[in-house]
Amino acid sequence: MMLNLKKLVISFEHDGRTEWSSYCFDNFIHLHQLEVLKCFFFAKCYMKYQDPLSVSFAFPQKLKRLTLSGCRISWKNMTVVGSLSNLEVLKLKFHAFEGTVWELNDGEFRRLKLLLIDMTDLEHWKVDKTHLPSLQCLSLRYCYNLVEIPSEIGKIPTLEEIELCECKTCVVTSAWVIQEEHDSLGSNGFKAFSELKEKEKERLHSRNHRPLTGQWSIFDR
Repeated sequence: MMLNLKKLVISFEHDGRTEWSSYCFDNFIHLHQLEVLKCFFFAKCYMKYQDPLSVSFAFPQKLKRLTLSGCRISWKNMTVVGSLSNLEVLKLKFHAFEGTVWELNDGEFRRLKLLLIDMTDLEHWKVDKTHLPSLQCLSLRYCYNLVEIPSEIGKIPTLEEIELCECKTCVVTSAWVIQEEHDSLGSNGFKAFSELKEKEKERLHSRNHRPLTGQWSIFDR
């Protein structure tokens, strides 16, 4: 039965005219046994949605892995996701959430181990080390507007990896600072990886910064 479904991959094509309520995002919550959900939105043309799913989207509490793409939800509605008590893996792809500021709240993402943010307009990320107490891997890809990785991220005791791809030099630098802090404390288990353009590598080198190096690995476990 559908009610016993544990994994669901679903995609939508939006024509810009259909009412968002017709997609029935609130129905996911009835899949009580669902543990893995991947939801992809495709638009026929680029559209700047105004908080499209804020009224009617919810997820079952047993969900452990969630992938969202193209939904263009406001970051202020991330509390719906953050309240999932069993969530361990969250992948946000192609403007899954939009807005310049994301501020986490106390009590959210208690079990989250992997956070991937792939292609977003996010600029400022406000987070405290207590907000993501179980985080092991942070992966940022094509976050062209992000100003920095919050220093508090580096203070999360469970953090093992930061992975970067096509981010600003200032973001790479903030990851380098976190790596240096871990090295100074003898935390040899922590590694930061980055795919840098050649010009970015030269710029970092010219400022006497050690470029982040390592084998790029995309988390999919």
